[in-house]
Amino acid sequence: YGWALVVLLLVISSLWFTFGGDKFFVNEKCMMGPGFLCKDFSVDEGSIKLIVKNSYGKDISSISFTYTDCAGSSDTPPLKNGEERLFTIGGCPFSNLDVFDDRLDFSYNFADSSIMHSKATSLIALIANGDSQSFGGSGNGYGSDGNTLLLYKFDESDGSVVGDSSSNGNDGTHYGNTELLLHFDGNYLDSSGNGYGGSCAGDNCPSFITSENRNGIVLDGDDDFVDYGDVFGGLIPNSIGELSVITMLNWNKTQAENPTPHSMVLGQNMPYLDYRSDGRILFSFKNSIQQLVYSDGINMLDNHSEWHDVAVTFDSALGSDNVKILLDGVEVQATNTHTNPMLFSANANMTVGDWRVDIPGNPNLNHNFGGMIDEVGIYSNAVSADQIKRMNDANKVMYGDWTDGKYGTALSFDGVDDHIKGIGNGVDLRGLGELTVEAWIYPLSPNNIQHIVTKNGPFMIALKYGFFGGRIRTENGHFGPLLVGTIPITANQWAHVAMTYNGTEVKLFVNGVQEQNLGSEKYKNGTFITDGCLNIGRYTDGGCDTGLNNYFDGLIDEVRISDYARYE
Repeated sequence: YGWALVVLLLVISSLWFTFGGDKFFVNEKCMMGPGFLCKDFSVDEGSIKLIVKNSYGKDISSISFTYTDCAGSSDTPPLKNGEERLFTIGGCPFSNLDVFDDRLDFSYNFADSSIMHSKATSLIALIANGDSQSFGGSGNGYGSDGNTLLLYKFDESDGSVVGDSSSNGNDGTHYGNTELLLHFDGNYLDSSGNGYGGSCAGDNCPSFITSENRNGIVLDGDDDFVDYGDVFGGLIPNSIGELSVITMLNWNKTQAENPTPHSMVLGQNMPYLDYRSDGRILFSFKNSIQQLVYSDGINMLDNHSEWHDVAVTFDSALGSDNVKILLDGVEVQATNTHTNPMLFSANANMTVGDWRVDIPGNPNLNHNFGGMIDEVGIYSNAVSADQIKRMNDANKVMYGDWTDGKYGTALSFDGVDDHIKGIGNGVDLRGLGELTVEAWIYPLSPNNIQHIVTKNGPFMIALKYGFFGGRIRTENGHFGPLLVGTIPITANQWAHVAMTYNGTEVKLFVNGVQEQNLGSEKYKNGTFITDGCLNIGRYTDGGCDTGLNNYFDGLIDEVRISDYARYE
């Protein structure tokens, strides 16, 4: 079968390195941590081979490599400072189309030390007759090496700051639709990034539950509540055409057997969400007058002491079908629908577990909820049933705009206005002679052009539907010609996309396969001389916030920008 390394991701001392190719010794540089330079790495059906150079600054008296599934181990020669040597691990059981994901261990001794130093790496490779079949990393996705300028792993799970894992400090700010996000993991804090703290006093404070399956708050049905201030008033103007309220509930037996007219889950005067003594879910809001929308065909009180997902969405653009109520992911027909925008109550606070409203003639009207509440989310868009399912992982933790990704969590982009903007201009590319921009994407809808990663001026990577049939494209130079790929990217599937510039040519890759490009591969400039604003999920054709268009609809994970052409 011959040599056939398709994909290899190497991790040593928390540094990650990617290799690809279809020939013996792939001629890629790979830093193996401080002091080691791995120049070539290859795998075939019987062995692993690598060339290692010692740049540690001092001699190593012995160094060896082992792999658990290989019967042999490498030689243990000395490796002088500046010297490079070929190491081979034999007796390996790899076969055609074999996939392995395991550890490669190596140990070494310094000439001036009696201490044996040991390190390990995780690797994944696919052996398939030299044809590229797969691309990417092991279970943790990319890591940062000395060539990484920016790495967004999107593993924060919530909040508005997207951390740069490259250690270069190129953090970004996420702009989405999450207005309030409560996990109740031992505190009342808001995780949306909007800073609603949550307050209560003394005996009115709900207690916390912590178990193997569930965290949340317990409300006594008498006077427990948490106050979050003016949440809806933060939506400017104080009317909106779309809204979603999603939560998880477990009502207690006492309240189920002795129902009150209202059991308030959350509310800010109006809108509010509760359930009635007859077991119907009620969502109340205001346009010109108060509107009441009820669920039909269910009795919430029949299933007390069980956790349930409750969601309400409002979209004024849908006309007579604009309010939807969902229980455990299934739509329960709502009565009374309205087409006007929703108005929010002024001078009122959002409370969870109670409805604290002063009404003339009936002061301090309260409708307390008895039971447990967890994972409250409020969004300024109408979330679909499929999106609601994606917001909840297997442990029923609501991520909001953050959801399960290719590796860890990813960010969900709605195709309307969700995006990430680099703080300042983001990573500075001026003076670079080579570049790689890559990401994992999960497109949801085939709509026109959708930009993935852009830096108006130096580069952009986008999906182009319609005539181009869901293919990736890039600009190869500041206002230079377009380069369009030929491999279709399918909606509702993960795909790896990459653009490289090697100092002369631009190349596109999809799932590790180089595109047969349509357009000029020559870059306009030898080095990058301009530096535009970094955006993920949208494109700007002027300043950082002007000429906004072409928003991405789907999930994006593992965005990495590097200062050399990683893939050939």
